Amino acid sequence: NLVGMKADEEKEFTLEFPKDYHHKKLAGKPATFKVKMKLVQKKELPEINDDFARSLGNFENLEALKKSLKEGMEMERKKESEEKRRQEILEKIVSGCQWEIPEILVESELEKIMTEFEQNILGMGMKLDEYLSGIKKTREEVKKNFQETAEKRVKSALVLQEIAKLEKISPESAEIEEEMNKTLVYFKDQRDVEKNLDIKRLYNYIKGILTNQKVLEFLENL
Repeated sequence: NLVGMKADEEKEFTLEFPKDYHHKKLAGKPATFKVKMKLVQKKELPEINDDFARSLGNFENLEALKKSLKEGMEMERKKESEEKRRQEILEKIVSGCQWEIPEILVESELEKIMTEFEQNILGMGMKLDEYLSGIKKTREEVKKNFQETAEKRVKSALVLQEIAKLEKISPESAEIEEEMNKTLVYFKDQRDVEKNLDIKRLYNYIKGILTNQKVLEFLENL
């Protein structure tokens, strides 16, 4: 209905909401929209040449940009392949573990997963209640679907923790601080850091991530 409209042009049209629309009061009902085109713009792609490459950063020419992109993609593929291989090793170890895991840990992990899930829903412009209403499920029913994922996460964390303990695997303080500094550059000044971050908690979080990475490297090299 907006295609072909010019700047300052006004138009009125009627559309019907989908029958499965998440707001039941509006589902399947017609609605009249009045619009005014404020601005019409045309997207023009820049010419791909040396000047374009230089405008993107420290690239001497287009060839340098292409080389950088190629190296970046190769590094990303290598990283993905490495991560997949390490996860396969970890899954084999976890699948062979038959111990009972504390229910409190599983429940805690389930709540973390549900928090992540809710944030994803909010990112789509919906509230969790609206989403649940649309799929006709309760929070507990959705939560139950993540039970197996939560159990795997807890088992994996316990396995990595135990191996790190047995093999005395731990990152150096300098490594942790280096990763912390990479995180802190996203904050503009010290006031932002103090306001938004718990430094001790960040330190322990990054230490945990680096420890897990080192354990996975250890398993990969066995």
